[in-house]
Amino acid sequence: MLGKLISHEWKDTWKLMTILNGAVIVLSVLGMFFAATGNLTDIFNREDVTSVWVFVMYISFIMVYILGIIALSVGTTLYFYVRFYRNLYTDQGYLMHTLPVTEHELILSKAIVAFIWKAVSVLVVGLGIGAIVLTFAGTAEDIFREILPYGHEMFDEYVDQVYGGNAGLFLLYIIVMLITGIGSIIYSIFLGYVAISLGQQAKKNKVLASVGIFFGINIAVSIVTNMISQMLMFLMMRISMNDDYIPGRAGAFSLGLSFFMALTICALAVVFYSVTHRVMARRLNLE
Repeated sequence: MLGKLISHEWKDTWKLMTILNGAVIVLSVLGMFFAATGNLTDIFNREDVTSVWVFVMYISFIMVYILGIIALSVGTTLYFYVRFYRNLYTDQGYLMHTLPVTEHELILSKAIVAFIWKAVSVLVVGLGIGAIVLTFAGTAEDIFREILPYGHEMFDEYVDQVYGGNAGLFLLYIIVMLITGIGSIIYSIFLGYVAISLGQQAKKNKVLASVGIFFGINIAVSIVTNMISQMLMFLMMRISMNDDYIPGRAGAFSLGLSFFMALTICALAVVFYSVTHRVMARRLNLE
């Protein structure tokens, strides 16, 4: 039954999400076109009328591109929050909760589709920006040819100093950061779900209560995690500045800090999911 719920959720969401992601893809293609039109440094250094208009076009495009990315990111998140609320806690919820499915299936079907589209959105933005940068690199080949060797040397020095030349430790750090990124998407989904579910327990202004709970949880988590992170970072800096500093120790602390963040995010996501399920299973309060 979970598969049928996922299929139904996908059919209801793919059109809008395709439009939003497609818009950013089109903007990325336009960005590649702008990046391939010539050397931006020469254009900006000229003082004729044409260069002014070209400059305005570039700045306008950058602003539109940033707005497009924001619209895709924020729009995707809000869209799936609203779907969760409408499908499970309004009039539609009376039908959804009479289906021969469990609360786990209802929550997971929403979360899985939301995760897929949020991950797609991240890839669309990342690949789009990467394509624009690579295209610009092709039009400013001389500049990048001079910069890249220094970048390579700086990277090698960074690995030597921070990770003691241990590339495996650095690779492990990258893997942990990837897990953190995936966990952050799941965290954001269930943060909204738990806020909506707890907000339904209010007697009045349920939506407003949900918004307040959402920001309250987000702020509380940010304060606690930032305090712990700052303490760990301070400890790492003290060790790095010590006379008997050992290369690689800072990298180990950095890896430990990243692992802490990944573990915290995943643990909170599990807690949010559990609370959402408990509210839906035992304290369901439909409008």
